[in-house]
Amino acid sequence: MAPGAFELGTDVMPCGGQQLSALSYLGRHARFRPDSVAWIERSEDLRRPPQKIVWGQLAGLVGGFAHELLRLGIRPLDRVVIWGFNSLDWILTDWACSVLGATSVPLDPRLSDQTAREIINRVSTRATFLGPLHRERVAGLPLPEWKSMPIGVDTSWLDSRLRNESIWNASQPATILFTSGTSSIPKGVMLSHGNLLSNALAKLKAMPQFPTDHRVNLLPFAHAYARTCELTTWLISGSSMEVACGLEDFFCRLPLAQPTLINAVPSVYEALIARLPSPIESNLRVALGGRIRQLASGGAPLPNVLRSNYQDAGMPIYQGYGLTETSPVVCSNIHPDSGAPTCLDGVGPPVAGTEVMLDSDSNLWVRGPNVMMGYWNEDKETSLRWQQFDAPHEGSWFRTGDLARRITGTDSLEILGRCDDTIVLANGYKLHPLGLEVQLSSIPLLEDSVVIPGPHGTWRICIPGNEAFLGAEQLSELEKQVLSRCSQEFRKSFSQFVICPEPWTIQSGLLNFKGGKRRNVFAERFGR
Repeated sequence: MAPGAFELGTDVMPCGGQQLSALSYLGRHARFRPDSVAWIERSEDLRRPPQKIVWGQLAGLVGGFAHELLRLGIRPLDRVVIWGFNSLDWILTDWACSVLGATSVPLDPRLSDQTAREIINRVSTRATFLGPLHRERVAGLPLPEWKSMPIGVDTSWLDSRLRNESIWNASQPATILFTSGTSSIPKGVMLSHGNLLSNALAKLKAMPQFPTDHRVNLLPFAHAYARTCELTTWLISGSSMEVACGLEDFFCRLPLAQPTLINAVPSVYEALIARLPSPIESNLRVALGGRIRQLASGGAPLPNVLRSNYQDAGMPIYQGYGLTETSPVVCSNIHPDSGAPTCLDGVGPPVAGTEVMLDSDSNLWVRGPNVMMGYWNEDKETSLRWQQFDAPHEGSWFRTGDLARRITGTDSLEILGRCDDTIVLANGYKLHPLGLEVQLSSIPLLEDSVVIPGPHGTWRICIPGNEAFLGAEQLSELEKQVLSRCSQEFRKSFSQFVICPEPWTIQSGLLNFKGGKRRNVFAERFGR
């Protein structure tokens, strides 16, 4: 264990030895490290000295926000919608809900007004708090402002609330996170305090964080990835954090903030590489601030070529896998600071406390304390995600909807893609698009390819560009390289390349909010 670390899971034991919430760590930091920096607030002019908030002050602000929510009538088990971009106000409102035993319902700030209104109506919210850019879009209250609150350090009231099981307990819903919907309204995933805490502790065993760490956040807290791997691990570890306002601000902050930790999706790492002059290896460390200790990626598959670029620069990217319903981490690569052997294979082994099972069709099943309570007001949909199995895997297991395989000689998994994405070819063989895309990503021009079904039991490859992008000779050579990496069963069914002139962006509908490719949309537009 690295210097300055503390034993996770044994520091805070309220209520007879049972930890109830990650917020228990807030009181610990306020008592034992009150003057350590927790939060850094920068003005629009990044060159100006930032404002620093220490853990003692942060605990006082949480108490102040909780009193403000009490005044507004928020009570245990109430649902409270938060719709805005990441900020300290957002965090304090969410944590104040936990202190009161209420359930936060954070909405992705990029949601349409109509979808936001539908969700607000569905959850019968007691109050809706809106960030500055969302106040004109739906009815609600402005987020309370931390700068208008007195900053105290008395945590006795806060501690008493967190220890009071008559107010709430670890099995109550801490939050309802809405998944990214495609054609219909998203489903609300109910995650308990126990779900979030157990998963954050498990992630920290694989990827340790320490009070000396600093992070620059970009991922939205309304998604499970940032909720656990940014917000909750920050709170438990007692490190420091600041929030970037968009991708350009994120890149501009890095040299000033000099973070030691970064969590991002692959598209962010790709964008950073694209803006660097050669040689990339020497410029990458400078662009990241020069102090990086840990780079982590999730939300979408990490292309091999991208992983190699960072590895060659001496800064490997540690990948994980999960889904909102599992809080979200199921598997994680292992960092050397964990004390266990370093692991960069695939998405790594299951995190502590999580069990995985692969059935005969390569479907991935999960069980553990991180699996959700269920979908909000959708009992039938909830029941469909669980299935009973006989020995040797006796018991109830959660269906992830993903396909996976074990990497030979390790406990690590490789994710092959969604079950629904499997392409059944005319010869009866099944092609898993994601696994093939990973193999093809080392071929120049195919780093961003998308494999989709074609007509009559064939398959195609979509690549970005326009009609003048590639000539017939180049396409012919590209096809040879593709087929050389495919088994005989797949070669005969390859039909063609499709050059996609549309921009591959969230706005065009081809990418989701996490930067992942929406295969069903590619298939609809380019599969014919």
